[in-house]
Amino acid sequence: MPQRTGITLVGPPSSGKSELARCLRAHGREVIDPDGLRAERTALAHARGVIFVIGATDGIDASTTYLWREVAAAHLARAVVVTKVDDDRADFDETCALVARLFDPHGCVPITLPVLADDDHLAGFLDLWSGDIRDYTEHTPRTVETEPEHVAVSAPARDRLRDTIAAMGDVGLSEAITAGLVTPILGFAAPGCVGLHEVTAVVDALSAADAPDLDATDWPEPLDETCPTTELIITTPTDYAEDVDAYLRRVTRSVTREVPGDGSSVFTVTGDTSQLLRVPIDVHGLTDGTSTCHPRS
Repeated sequence: MPQRTGITLVGPPSSGKSELARCLRAHGREVIDPDGLRAERTALAHARGVIFVIGATDGIDASTTYLWREVAAAHLARAVVVTKVDDDRADFDETCALVARLFDPHGCVPITLPVLADDDHLAGFLDLWSGDIRDYTEHTPRTVETEPEHVAVSAPARDRLRDTIAAMGDVGLSEAITAGLVTPILGFAAPGCVGLHEVTAVVDALSAADAPDLDATDWPEPLDETCPTTELIITTPTDYAEDVDAYLRRVTRSVTREVPGDGSSVFTVTGDTSQLLRVPIDVHGLTDGTSTCHPRS
């Protein structure tokens, strides 16, 4: 029976997986960075823990939600790292809300919050569990004193995290992650590996997780082979409909659009699974998509 070892990174294309892997490896953490859905599935069959890498400006595609369901069914310990937090278009809170809504509204909980410098650029992250701020603006990251405004702004997220852990009994954050009882969400920015200290702590927790029984996991064949045709349904506010329509028609010609009269537009798209599963089904709450698989006749 193959042994489950290592931490596997999965996520949409261009989410920043390779940059995160580079930073982790440079600091002594061995992670697997598979390229493509087929390789991700192969790696997951042998993974001890999984990190879902989501770009703060890119949304989540359908294939990543499928992988989440499979990983959850296999009871693998997991975490979510939100990358590109330093991008001007990034909204960490919205991305965390998106992750919770598409993955798990109860178990996915932020454990860090971005901290901005006086010039509004990313300076580091506030650890919601310890209350410490790790400042990455110097050559060597350092812990700095928490300002009163940081305490006030972070209070709702901190209380939610502590309430979630308290509901699990007498365990700490690391133990909850190791046991797969909670999925931590934390931020990261590739230039300078900002947030690496917090991410490595989570990687270490995932590495200590008990490996589930491999026989209990029956990973299916790649979606683009077992189901070559997929139907994707996307609902978007009418204000964004033209942009969504233009994007979808670059992917496939099979696009229909309905306007139900409630201020939204509903798109039904049919095409090759390998293409449609990589279409972002939600970007900062602007669209809300579901997908169903239809075998080609």
